Amino acid sequence: ISNTNIDDFDNSNGITLVESTTNLVFICQETDTGYIIWSYTDGNSANQLNSSSINIPIISAAYNPNSFDYFIISSNTTTGDGEPEIYISNGNNSSWAANHGNFVTDKAIGGIIYDNLENTALYLSTSTGEVYSSPDNGSTWTKLDSSIEAKFGSMDIFTTTGLDNYLLIGSNGGFYEMDLSTELIVTPTSATIGSTEYLSVDLNTELVFSIMADGSNGFYIGTSNGLWYSDTNKLDLK
Repeated sequence: ISNTNIDDFDNSNGITLVESTTNLVFICQETDTGYIIWSYTDGNSANQLNSSSINIPIISAAYNPNSFDYFIISSNTTTGDGEPEIYISNGNNSSWAANHGNFVTDKAIGGIIYDNLENTALYLSTSTGEVYSSPDNGSTWTKLDSSIEAKFGSMDIFTTTGLDNYLLIGSNGGFYEMDLSTELIVTPTSATIGSTEYLSVDLNTELVFSIMADGSNGFYIGTSNGLWYSDTNKLDLK
């Protein structure tokens, strides 16, 4: 980030990169009184989301390129305490409003992502092993069928070389996948990890912090034990 005034981050207990897109970087700043979100457009112009009501971490963000809406979630995934909130900016990332629609906000949120490939929908993951979907504006949330007992967190969307789209969901015990055409949540299949027997690798017991797709080539998984990579032929610990 160029042209950043280092004084902006004085007296901070922590700085976290929340999300970055081609032209936008979100940074969460922990202060003595709460949490502030900074957004940097093209790495230069800084805008600040500052609200006294934000007293739990801002952990994830998503962008809808169709409506130019930005979505930021504030939630405590460690303890599950507090009241998670969804902040929406209608095309102007310096002006934000809390709006969680019909989402039950006593659930800790693990992540948020926008699907612009298949369903043009938002997806939320929760610490109670649930995934919710919503139309573009996030006003109405629908719980998807899931019998998974896990704490869901980071997500990313991966497109296989066969052009099938999958939502990859990190958890406190490995990761799960959801074919966006069916919206069924299952343990990893050969479509994403090839011939690897998932239950035979240690990943299924590790805490997954982040998932990042690498185009249609594969995806990276950051865990409590290191960095994994799948090229859809094999799942390896790097």
